Amino acid sequence: MRLSLWPSDTVLTKFYGRATRSLNVFAASGRILRKKHQLVQMNKQRTSMYVIQWVNTVALALSIVVLGLGVFLVTQHDNCEKMISTPILITGGFVMCISLIGYVGALREVSLLLWAYTLLVCLLLGAMAGFTLFTYIATHRGPGDHPKSVGAHDYKLHDYSGWLQNLLNDRDNWEHMKSCFVKPKYCEDMIFKFKNPQELKHATLSPLEAGCCTPPSECGYSPKNATFYILQSPPLSSHKDCMIYKNNIAIKCYNCDSCKGVIAHYLRKEWRIIALVNIVMFTMLIVLYSIAYCTRSVSLKKKVIS
Repeated sequence: MRLSLWPSDTVLTKFYGRATRSLNVFAASGRILRKKHQLVQMNKQRTSMYVIQWVNTVALALSIVVLGLGVFLVTQHDNCEKMISTPILITGGFVMCISLIGYVGALREVSLLLWAYTLLVCLLLGAMAGFTLFTYIATHRGPGDHPKSVGAHDYKLHDYSGWLQNLLNDRDNWEHMKSCFVKPKYCEDMIFKFKNPQELKHATLSPLEAGCCTPPSECGYSPKNATFYILQSPPLSSHKDCMIYKNNIAIKCYNCDSCKGVIAHYLRKEWRIIALVNIVMFTMLIVLYSIAYCTRSVSLKKKVIS
């Protein structure tokens, strides 16, 4: 009897059946794992979309508050706060538009809107960073001496940046600023606040009183009362403010460099506050951008898997 080394048909059939079943099991396991992975990605997608909708809802509410603040500044100050209200209105409007685009894009899962949202956030971040940097440079101290005390009339325009000096030396700009900040009533009321020259000499004057209502101390003018000075000729100093000052309540030192220095001081403080607000909003938008980027990445992964 001759032995055959080749397996019988029965053995081959059983082996083929087992191999087929094993392959089917592996294939089924692969499909299950793939579906689980897709479900995980879909859950991540939904979570990211919900988060970005929520964040943009908050941003939309904040933008409405910012716009309301800008409108309030315009209406309540006779457009005197235009330099502050304008950037506030622009920032609030831009944030509102971006928030709406991001919200709709996340709600409808529209990739084009999410791309536009990401791009606009990048542009806004760049613009805010540039504006903040410009604000700090423009409001930086100039080469002159820093103010030490209000009573000593130490507010000087040359103590501030060249940009602020050019802004306030422009006739139209200065007339607008003067009408907003400098009121003759401030100078008129000094006669009731200070009864005699000694009180005036030792008093701590407000910036406007010191820089716009009284002559610079370097002129050497002696006060007869709080609103009237003995204008000796020539003054002790050759500074042009000594020649500009007049006792007339309608003139006073409203066009002096010392008065412009006071306004520069106010503008510097206000613009620094805007810069701080920009830094806070910049940080918040960084978070928004990160969420938008993660959402877009998950959306792309979902499309590749499917």
